[in-house]
Amino acid sequence: MPFRKDAMEGFEKIFFHLEEDHWSGAGSESLWGTRVHGDADLYQIENSPFFMYDVSYLDVVSVKKTGGGKLVFDAVIDRGGHSTYVLVMEPEDVRFSKYWQRLEALGCSYEHVRCHINQKECDLYAVDVPATADLNEIYKIFVEGEDCDVWVFEQNHLGHQVT
Repeated sequence: MPFRKDAMEGFEKIFFHLEEDHWSGAGSESLWGTRVHGDADLYQIENSPFFMYDVSYLDVVSVKKTGGGKLVFDAVIDRGGHSTYVLVMEPEDVRFSKYWQRLEALGCSYEHVRCHINQKECDLYAVDVPATADLNEIYKIFVEGEDCDVWVFEQNHLGHQVT
């Protein structure tokens, strides 16, 4: 499908500062957001973070605008109920699709980026787990993939109600 410029209309970049010693080595991450009800300081997050902890897709955040007009994360105002996990794996591991089919069937989606961690090329997947998904079943698949050396995974944000 070709890129549609109008599909990004209303989306703005929000910058999140990362801890100085973050494992990624990155100083910040940007996520897409859309303004909430015309409020200049509230934005709904429209994608999943790779590095930022404690924020997920559809969370509402407040921002501060810098002198140059850059939007910088201030606080989470409301939760969207989604959880975010990050998978780190060897580039183009053919076993990924076997596991991903099961995760997708349970409602998960992902964003992908290839990057270097400790001078080694890796594939990163930011996995969005919707509020309605069975987190226990999904977590079992994450553990299974890690036990089979397909990936290592990390929970970036737990938005589900755990009982």
